[in-house]
Amino acid sequence: MARNLTGALPSHRPAHGVTALVAITLIVAACSAAPVPSIPPPTATPSPSAALSPSPTASKPPIVKITPIPGAPDSGVLLKIVAASNRWDTSALSAPAAKIWHLELTNQERTVPHNFTVSSGPAYEERIYGTPNVKKGTFRYDIPALPAGSYLFMCTLHANTMTGTLAIQ
Repeated sequence: MARNLTGALPSHRPAHGVTALVAITLIVAACSAAPVPSIPPPTATPSPSAALSPSPTASKPPIVKITPIPGAPDSGVLLKIVAASNRWDTSALSAPAAKIWHLELTNQERTVPHNFTVSSGPAYEERIYGTPNVKKGTFRYDIPALPAGSYLFMCTLHANTMTGTLAIQ
């Protein structure tokens, strides 16, 4: 007769008692189990709070507020710019840092007003200096001293077509 792994002879007793015990245990467990409560399926209607919550948006860049330098000396620099056909004659200007400089604005359009605004960014709050709206003619302005950096200049009335870069060095 073959021996099992432990070296003992195998038992020839039937395993009916073990099988019966497992079957009884399963029956008792099934009969005494508490009923599972039914859960309604989720609905497709959003709750009122979900309908009112704002959707996420891309974050805006921070507002950069620059103030002119008070009591700065005059540089004596005069820059010239011409407005014609809702365009500037240049898209880049350069002026000295920490010194007052001057701008000669010529508007060649008889009925279309323009202005010259210096800004640290596109937001209204970032505007640093602005001239009044002017019609045809040549006008001279003293621009306040600014820290070194890159700025925007624009006509706020035609910002889509009249913008440029102002390098303060």
